[in-house]
Amino acid sequence: MDTSDLQIEQDRVIEQMRKQLANMSATEINKKATKQRIVDSELKNVLKVTRSAAKKVLGNDRMQASKGVRMVKYKSVFGGNINILTGRGSVQIDSSIYNRQGRRYRSERSRLIASYYGASRSFVLRWTQAGTQVRTAGSKGNSRGGSGNRGAILAKDFMSTAVTGMSQAADNIVRHLGFLIQEGFMQD
Repeated sequence: MDTSDLQIEQDRVIEQMRKQLANMSATEINKKATKQRIVDSELKNVLKVTRSAAKKVLGNDRMQASKGVRMVKYKSVFGGNINILTGRGSVQIDSSIYNRQGRRYRSERSRLIASYYGASRSFVLRWTQAGTQVRTAGSKGNSRGGSGNRGAILAKDFMSTAVTGMSQAADNIVRHLGFLIQEGFMQD
């Protein structure tokens, strides 16, 4: 395609959009669905940014624990939240790729731990978000578990991305709705 063909195509699309705008009526707009769509799109943007922040913190996580960041939409009001709490339908991870048979014997318990079995992805995210104290084995007067420093998990506040994203989303929603009201498509 040369520039003249592109210009003709662009003019055709613009004319089609003008016809659609001319045929639109403010009375035919489903105001509730429009508001919900605006809120949903902003929540999805915050979810995407928060998941990418979790991925960045987790590094090379084959189990994709960042998918434990979830979005909850409110039913009675327009809104929602982004969290790492386990919900009713918590996500289970398929551990079949981690149950490969190799030369080394791995106990059933080791396979379960390696696969996040029985827990949601958000369980790992909560440890990463909050961190742990320095742990020492055998420090309670017994020799069980050996002795030595077991380290600590440093807290990485990736959920602060959700906090700032939600405040920006609220501003964006107000701006979008204000524009629609200003143009006469919606009433207060």
